[in-house]
Amino acid sequence: MGKIKIAIVDDVEMTRIGLMYLLNKNNEYELVSEASNGRIFITQLGIIKPDIVLMDVNMPIMNGIEATKEALKALPELKILALTNDDAEAYIEDMITAGAKGFLMKKVDAAELSKAIQIVINGGTYLSPELISYYNKSSISQSSKYKINLTSQEEKVLHFLCQGLSIKEIHNKTNFQIPEIEHIFNTLSVKTNTRNAVGLVLFAIKNKLVVI
Repeated sequence: MGKIKIAIVDDVEMTRIGLMYLLNKNNEYELVSEASNGRIFITQLGIIKPDIVLMDVNMPIMNGIEATKEALKALPELKILALTNDDAEAYIEDMITAGAKGFLMKKVDAAELSKAIQIVINGGTYLSPELISYYNKSSISQSSKYKINLTSQEEKVLHFLCQGLSIKEIHNKTNFQIPEIEHIFNTLSVKTNTRNAVGLVLFAIKNKLVVI
């Protein structure tokens, strides 16, 4: 397998420089583009064809939400990791709906950045520890209106999803077959009214279906 091709999209130059510095520490990665807004990135997309994008949300001209939507229309297999600050709650649902596979704080260090990239590139989802901590603290109580009955199989699969594992990785860790895991995932999505894996993970944390 060749190097993982990465693009950075952020309107703050120092953020781009910092991320480039961290990426250059790992010879598994190839930086194929940096852009200061979503429109510039979209115009480059057909040429650079990255595997994964580190995408800021609040940018001029075209923000990260719209850029994520446009990018995934062109390259459905593209992985998007959203770059967040402490105001993540204001837009996290919109980025999930747009198709982001994970969320990183902009102050990320090299180890966490690499961990997040590897998880997402392998089909998992990633939420930064700060984001998980925030939602654990602000999550609704056990007496919530959400009363979701989960089977033992659903609990097991949900637990692994919240650890960032992909369906294939869950298959490797359990005796569940891939079609069975996909069926359980779809059932969990219906029960929680979520659209994708990262939305399901966030719902599980917010509603204390799992403890991370």
